[in-house]
Amino acid sequence: MLNHVRNGVFAIVWLNEIAPSFDAHELSDDELRKVVALFAVHDLHKLRGEQEMDEEYDIEADEVADLVDALGVDSFAPDLRIETFHACAVDHANTWNSNPEHSTRTYDRLRPYVRLADAFASCETPEAATVERNQTGLEVAYPGTDLELRHHTLDDVKGVFTNLLNGAVSHVLEERFGYERFLIYQDGCVYLTDEDAEMTVDDELIGDVYDRLQSDIGDSHPAYDDHDALADNLSTQSHGFYTINDQDFFYAGARNLLYAVAVKAKQDADPDSDPTDSMAETMETLNERLPIDIDATTRVAPGYARLVYTFKRAFVDPLVDAGLTDEDALTVTCRLFDVDEGVLDGLREIRDDEAVDLTAGGKWDYAYAVGQHIADRARRDHWQDVPGEVAKLLITNLDALDEGWDDIVMGAHAGQFETELRAYIGDVLRVGGQASPPTAEMDELSDRSRRTTRLGGERRVRSATAGRRAPGRAT
Repeated sequence: MLNHVRNGVFAIVWLNEIAPSFDAHELSDDELRKVVALFAVHDLHKLRGEQEMDEEYDIEADEVADLVDALGVDSFAPDLRIETFHACAVDHANTWNSNPEHSTRTYDRLRPYVRLADAFASCETPEAATVERNQTGLEVAYPGTDLELRHHTLDDVKGVFTNLLNGAVSHVLEERFGYERFLIYQDGCVYLTDEDAEMTVDDELIGDVYDRLQSDIGDSHPAYDDHDALADNLSTQSHGFYTINDQDFFYAGARNLLYAVAVKAKQDADPDSDPTDSMAETMETLNERLPIDIDATTRVAPGYARLVYTFKRAFVDPLVDAGLTDEDALTVTCRLFDVDEGVLDGLREIRDDEAVDLTAGGKWDYAYAVGQHIADRARRDHWQDVPGEVAKLLITNLDALDEGWDDIVMGAHAGQFETELRAYIGDVLRVGGQASPPTAEMDELSDRSRRTTRLGGERRVRSATAGRRAPGRAT
């Protein structure tokens, strides 16, 4: 009973908040308080123990007064007389055994809102909240308006992820179609809108929901926008680069990860650490052939070289493979770091020299020269925030190359995430019972339990827990 009252109070208060968006009547603060107070006592008959049905609403005013006093609702709505509380207790339900003769003028005016609160408090699913009876109750409470109840549902429930997906869907429906979110359930939401708000579940809608979901997931956890935290997720490989989890591309985005790689490299560019013999030997070999002095006595150049090799593998290679540029990966990498032309020419000559192999065993030791270039520029330009300056340099040059570069990089690393998630959204989402047309991607879902036959727009059976949660507002 307590949850029933909570749900009903929330529903009527929030309904009163959003109804004016559609030019519907807004209850004054005094009127809303009266509705809430009346709703709190409307089910007194259910607290009286066993009784015959024809005696269910035979309730004396003194009994109502005791409940009003116990709940303290008389102080919440001090202008309400006990006669009106009594009228609500004996004439709330539209049944043969109620006692309408006890009604008051105040209760007659507020009854539609009390009944709406009761109706929505009793609905266990989004579908139940949008039935014709509730639509009729809305029309009675708000005559002369075009208010309509709509809903979306999800055929699959996956805990926190479902909550995020519900939020993404509701934001898209609000932004594109003017839906105002009213109630949220475990597997869907109920909306208030007007009768002109028409929509179709199609690829464009699924794409918008996917984009919003990706953004919301990234925003939902501070680690995905914290470059130091992202840097901690990077693991160093013996070949001299960092491994980036594909899911981090999906959650954090290519630009944030680029910054995180720069943070990690700055930590590894240690002027107080000695390089390994192999590192020192390679840097000395480069010094003999390039117009640049690579410091072979510390790990500064090797530290920044890890940034360079990681950038080449994870960012440049996908752009070259996609045909975004006619130049090779070595040239593109050096140009994006603003490496001097003489150094780039020297690196190309080394690449063509069969006596030197800078890629043996999976390494890419061209990166030492670019790493030294970063260290020299940081010193020359007095960079206080080296990772920030490096990330800004690379992103500026990437944007100049092609503003769609991050889509290509994201596709290379998180493309399967996108394909499966788009298919999943299309598979489980229903808006007003309307489903997305089947797509080839839906047949590719790795979760075989989702590959079920879709019969028109009919919903599949949900899990036993779906839709059994009290309605509420998403935060």
